[in-house]
Amino acid sequence: MASNLVREYPPKPSMNKFPSCNLQHMAYMARMFLAEMLGLGLILFVIVIYQPGDKPAVPVSLVVGAVFAWVICVFGPISGAQVNPAVSLALILTRRLSVVHGLICVVAQIVGATGGVLLGRVAGPANVTDVPNVGMTIRNPSISVSQAVGLEVFATMVLVGIVLAVSDEFRDKSWTVGNLSAFPLMFGITLFLLATVVGPYTGGSMNPALSLGGAIANANFREIWIYIVGPLIGSLIVTLGYELLLSDGASLARLKALATESNFDRSKNYCLNRHDDEEEDM
Repeated sequence: MASNLVREYPPKPSMNKFPSCNLQHMAYMARMFLAEMLGLGLILFVIVIYQPGDKPAVPVSLVVGAVFAWVICVFGPISGAQVNPAVSLALILTRRLSVVHGLICVVAQIVGATGGVLLGRVAGPANVTDVPNVGMTIRNPSISVSQAVGLEVFATMVLVGIVLAVSDEFRDKSWTVGNLSAFPLMFGITLFLLATVVGPYTGGSMNPALSLGGAIANANFREIWIYIVGPLIGSLIVTLGYELLLSDGASLARLKALATESNFDRSKNYCLNRHDDEEEDM
């Protein structure tokens, strides 16, 4: 009986459609906000309180990757567990997320990140609260500003790329979120590798909300633009590249429909339909 009740419950409102002004949609957007806020808040809280010293038994990047994987498992069914404006931008550009839903998620991410840092400073030991600029992503002086931006662009392209790949409607289900149990692990490992490689130079942000949260909590916005511009450019580049070149459904006709058609269908092969139309004209 319980399973029947679950199946008969009204379906979740679509995230890629403009929300309606009714109680169901408002309640769902509130749940989305809460999921994104708690998700990134938890991640920043862990980043702040986990200060293992110079020779940690477990690297910080591995801990953060594991927390991200947990967040995806818990909050994924609610909001998609984006917890990153760069991911939200990619979902908006690919018409998987409406602009309204995207803005709600981004605001929630910034609020959560700020709250996570502040809570970590309150709950953490003295060696945490006494650290200057704790929770911030800071450029290593050994690299230039342009190099930092480039590394953030590169790392974000790799990170957002895996999100686009596993959500590609034209891929075999064994390579997508159809095999959901593997996605948190794949994402967590990717994040761990990127944070390990890029982290020593830029702090390994790849996430404008994460960096903004630390900056707001510390009232220090020095070079914050690096961590906003870099990830957003990386997300834009990899999204356009994937949609135009890497997806099995990639074509100029699909990209044109994506940009111009109000009823764009992600599961439709626009290239195939164009060939059918040409044959009919002949």
